[in-house]
Amino acid sequence: MINHINLIIIGKAGTGKSTFINSSLLLPENKKAKEGDGMSVTEKSTLYESDKLQMIRMWDTQGLDYEVSQDYILKEVKKIVNIGLEKGPDHYINAILYCTTGNRFQKEDGELIHKIMKLYPMDNLPVIITQLQVYFKSDQKKMETIIKKILREHLEYNIVEKIPIKTVISKDKIEELPYLKPKEFQIY
Repeated sequence: MINHINLIIIGKAGTGKSTFINSSLLLPENKKAKEGDGMSVTEKSTLYESDKLQMIRMWDTQGLDYEVSQDYILKEVKKIVNIGLEKGPDHYINAILYCTTGNRFQKEDGELIHKIMKLYPMDNLPVIITQLQVYFKSDQKKMETIIKKILREHLEYNIVEKIPIKTVISKDKIEELPYLKPKEFQIY
C-alpha cells in the first residue's frame, strides 16, 4: 500500500533547502530541520515527516559547496533511493527537488542534474527545479530562461522542456512585498 510521496531535496549550500522543508511540512519547532540562514548546516541526509501533512516525506541533504562534491551528492541520492527500494513501494522516491536561488544556478548545477538523469531516466525519477528566495516575478522568468539555457548544454532539448521549474517566495520576503498576500510561501 502506498500512502506517502517521498522527495529528495538537493542543491547548493545556503539555498534554503532546510527552510523549504520546514515550511512545506509545517514542522513544529522540536522537529524542524536545522536552518543556516544562508550557510550550510545540514551534516547528513535526514528524513523529515510531518504530523500535519502525513502523506509527504522529504529527505534533506547536505548542500553542495567546496567540501561537498557532486559525486558525494550523487552517492547520497543513490543511497536514499536504495533505502526506499529496500523498505518497499511506500518508501520509493517519487521525485528530486533541485533547489536553487535563481542567481546561483550555474553550469555545475546542470552537470549534476545530467548525472542524476543518466542514473534515473526522467520517467523513473523526475527532477523538479525549485527556485527559492525569488523576489519578483520578473526575476522568476529571467532565471527560468537562464536555467533552461544551462540545462540545454547538458541535456537534450525535449528533456529540458519536460523539467518543471517552480518558484517559491518565502514568508519573510512576501511580507516585504506588500502587494502579495502573506502565506507560508507561494508557488508560481
